[in-house]
Amino acid sequence: MTNIIPRYEYRIFGTDIKTIIDKLKQEGDFQQERNISEIYLMTAGNVENNIKIRNKNIDIKKLVELNRNFEQWKPYNIGVFPLKTDIIKREIFPALGVESPAFDKQEYTLAQFMTELIIDDPDIMVALTDKNRFGYEFNDCICEYAEIKINGALLYTVAVESESQKKVEESIAILGLDKFENINYPKQIKRVLGLEVDNRISKYL
Repeated sequence: MTNIIPRYEYRIFGTDIKTIIDKLKQEGDFQQERNISEIYLMTAGNVENNIKIRNKNIDIKKLVELNRNFEQWKPYNIGVFPLKTDIIKREIFPALGVESPAFDKQEYTLAQFMTELIIDDPDIMVALTDKNRFGYEFNDCICEYAEIKINGALLYTVAVESESQKKVEESIAILGLDKFENINYPKQIKRVLGLEVDNRISKYL
């Protein structure tokens, strides 16, 4: 089994971050472009697990450390649908933090999983995302900017990742990300869906 080393990640979202994107494009070493679609599964109380499905493959990224607003995440691959019921019960619903439903099958295809176990559960939120991602290497960090749609809402994001927190801190300072709030995907999705209010509410009060 591959030993996966957790990475520190700093990510920002916005509609007006072109200056930072341009700086990354100018100073980073371009690696690849990817167009992907993903399904995110969330619950109101879950803040430690980032659960997403891509190409019928489900991954869970677990928040293992929060150090001075720097998040360290470790990914786990659960498997490819169809999945056995015991895997779904043992791995997915505990990560969501909700009680498992009644199962009437030994295994579930992705369509069966979504329509029979997820969509009608009032405690689970589903977000459909389409991403046009541009990967770069910068200051020994994995970086990207992306144009994303979250249930149709258009946003831009820039992220810096590394096994070294020091390298992430250096890189976000150079690129200017440190002037923005560090927001992970589940938190941003909840904001788009109106399930979480960000700290900008103060100007409306």
